[in-house]
Amino acid sequence: MHYFTILLSLGAALLGLSPAFADTPLHVLFIGDSHSVGTFGKTMDTLLSSLGAEQGGARVETYASCGSSPDWWFSGHETPCGYFSDVDGKKTETAKHATPLLRELITHQDPDLIIIELGANLMGDSLDHAQTTTREMLTLVSEQLAKKPGRRCFWIGPPNGRNKTEPKFSQLYDLIKTETIGICELFDSRLVTHYPATGGDGAHYDSLGPAGRLIAKAWAQSAFDQIKNANP
Repeated sequence: MHYFTILLSLGAALLGLSPAFADTPLHVLFIGDSHSVGTFGKTMDTLLSSLGAEQGGARVETYASCGSSPDWWFSGHETPCGYFSDVDGKKTETAKHATPLLRELITHQDPDLIIIELGANLMGDSLDHAQTTTREMLTLVSEQLAKKPGRRCFWIGPPNGRNKTEPKFSQLYDLIKTETIGICELFDSRLVTHYPATGGDGAHYDSLGPAGRLIAKAWAQSAFDQIKNANP
């Protein structure tokens, strides 16, 4: 076996992906909300891009739409508060932008690894709406995963914040956990984030300044470590 192929096989093994991906570029699709527009998402984007060096051929596409929930990724709702994308190193950052349509992103990229950072903006919706729209997104993801053995999905749940009141926050997490079973592995961001009692806007870590950005970077690293080290 050629040395290059061995490297690709090892890289695929690190992600728990099928060896079938070892001889083709790994396609990674990462979508998220305002946290992904900010430090968390940009850190994750950089970390995911590092997989390309390890495997010699990963292609990462990142799209983040501030204020978005699963339904925006089907309606194309315009974000009024920030948009970020990075496609093959070409970055776009603007205040207003239509939320990309997930079905079009999947059709265009045909991803092997799908990473979703959503849920924070479902706090203002009913649990019935959260379930319906989350299930719609996961149905589409499930269809994509079924096309080829070894494909994976990870759902990064919302982090702690003063605006995440109980019992709604725990109920929302229980809902996401139930809906993602058998489709996406859930990363519980509550375990690695803590929002202080004062300062910031109560939701976004970037609003806390340098200390908050450090929390966001550590959160991204923890989520990335789970993605990288996950077993099939």
